[in-house]
Amino acid sequence: MRECIRDLCVLSIFCGAVISLCPEGGVKKILQILETAVLLAVIVNACRGLDLSSYTVELARFHEKERELAEGAGAIYDRLDRLVIEDEYASYIERKAKAAGISPMDIEIRARWSKEGLWIPDSSRIHVSAEVDIEQLKQILMGELGIPPERQEWIKDE
Repeated sequence: MRECIRDLCVLSIFCGAVISLCPEGGVKKILQILETAVLLAVIVNACRGLDLSSYTVELARFHEKERELAEGAGAIYDRLDRLVIEDEYASYIERKAKAAGISPMDIEIRARWSKEGLWIPDSSRIHVSAEVDIEQLKQILMGELGIPPERQEWIKDE
């Protein structure tokens, strides 16, 4: 390919010099057409001599890398999607707790992938102060998010 580019440059300079020295008229027009044909012949000759075997190997490597990146991106997307949904559930419970007069220190909701193809709340871990009555919050977790009491973890400050 380097040789083709070098040949094109040399021929272009030579043909340009010849055309600039040629007087106006029919001969100059014929030389311009001849110059174009010569340059096209050099390009076609170079394309015919290309070794495309390495191209197919590189193309296969490219497709393999593309597949790996797509799989990695899908996994990252799923993880981020789950984290965002867990955070939204935690924010929802925090708003409900504050409306009920409870101030949790930390809320963590873990989600799992359902058969329907959705992230649903699976378990909770809530850190509250010792004097808080958590029964109302337990009912909110059970009734609104479907987290049964056995998957609700409560951490009380003593």
